[in-house]
Amino acid sequence: MTKSRFCVFCGKKPENKNKEHILPQWLIELTGDPCRVVNFGMDYETGKTIRFSWSNFVAPSCSACNSEYSDLEGKVKPLIERLISRQHLTGAAYITLLDWLDKVRIGLWLTYHFIQKNPTKINPQFHINSRIASKDRMLAIYLMQTNTVGLNAFGAETLIFHRTPSCFALNVNNVAILNLSCDYLFSGRCGFPAPKHQNLLLDGDNAGKVQFSAFRTSRRVTHPLITTPIFKPSVHLFQPIMQADTQRMFQGGYLGAENLFDSYLSDMTIFERPNQGVLFSQQPAGVEVLNELEGMVEYQNVTKREARSLYEILAQVYDLQNYCHRLVSPMSSDAEILKQHQKTNKMLLNQNRLLKKEILQLYSTS
Repeated sequence: MTKSRFCVFCGKKPENKNKEHILPQWLIELTGDPCRVVNFGMDYETGKTIRFSWSNFVAPSCSACNSEYSDLEGKVKPLIERLISRQHLTGAAYITLLDWLDKVRIGLWLTYHFIQKNPTKINPQFHINSRIASKDRMLAIYLMQTNTVGLNAFGAETLIFHRTPSCFALNVNNVAILNLSCDYLFSGRCGFPAPKHQNLLLDGDNAGKVQFSAFRTSRRVTHPLITTPIFKPSVHLFQPIMQADTQRMFQGGYLGAENLFDSYLSDMTIFERPNQGVLFSQQPAGVEVLNELEGMVEYQNVTKREARSLYEILAQVYDLQNYCHRLVSPMSSDAEILKQHQKTNKMLLNQNRLLKKEILQLYSTS
């Protein structure tokens, strides 16, 4: 399907070229006919809907890179099957699921760039390998009271997702999985180092990069962990990620980590993965810290009043993409560049509002 010249995992020219199923074959088979034809957004050059089968939704990869991720796929398949059958998972299993969601989210981002003919004209500067567990990440699990079989991916088709692959959702049979990840999304509210300012540089030598400044570490948990509304899920987990200090400005080795040793961060991170926080479970009345990752994560009770339809749940992806997009402020010394960027931003945000409106209208009458 794609004619991309780089491996979606490492970003280099594929060696012993292979094809990576962005949504794996086992997942496609679990949710229906692998040859069923589905929509993949719009071709922005022609305005036509892009349609082909799930089995053809593939991207180029190195044979070795593809094989490297087969172990992750093997671990995730039984986890998805357990969710579908309403069985509990451990905290460690949810971290494995978060790794897989990072892989899928970035794989969708790279592949949609090609099939939609790169409407935002971005040259990807990162790929799957460099984005696994590298940013704050959240998942919300919604258990739907249906017996339907099917697979949908929401959010990857938007222009904001083209700019920043922050949020998407998967509907897998009777389970909806919402995944959200971006720079310092909630680290500060988990008590981890976080910058007060995030500025997107629009010009100069570092154009296109985000500048972080004024870091602070509160060492306390603030409820709620995210300040925008999210429909109540059965499982709502957050994992803060400390980003490596490549310029060696901070003694702790991570951006904002002022001290060589910080007892709070030591208690709140995973020993084997020192840049990764433990899991934080968002509850209605507060936040529970899940230090013991081998323990089972219980499902929260979602009352009939709190429950939402599948498409209300999926439509919130567009709101969450807008929320993440606004976390970064553009910066330029050129007023015209700044004005043009703000005009584009307004268009991107409006597109998501319209998509949300359309999906809710479409499925409210179906």
